[in-house]
Amino acid sequence: MAFLGNIDALKAQHYWIDDYLAEIRFANVPKAIPRSGGARHPRSSERDQVLQAFADATGYPQGHRRPNATWPMETPEAVLERHMQYANVRGIRDFGAGRYLVDSAWRSGYKFLEAP
Repeated sequence: MAFLGNIDALKAQHYWIDDYLAEIRFANVPKAIPRSGGARHPRSSERDQVLQAFADATGYPQGHRRPNATWPMETPEAVLERHMQYANVRGIRDFGAGRYLVDSAWRSGYKFLEAP
């Protein structure tokens, strides 16, 4: 993100669920789904785990979505299985460039979603 300049100081900051709840306490926010970044990372399910723990402890957020459904070192099935172990995962999105409808890896992962 060169257009933002040096953001190292921002990377060191953590915004936890207590910070969010303090901000919305007078705003009548009945439900929330956090916006996730577009980073592709093999440990992205750790974010699922943290968000699920927040939801279990506080009721917020009511859901979350994953920024990626693919990772070059894993099958689509393995990535989806890892994310779907958390009750509040509501969807998957992918920022990758490509022609999804003709991409064999994407189609394979999409077919996995219809499995029982």
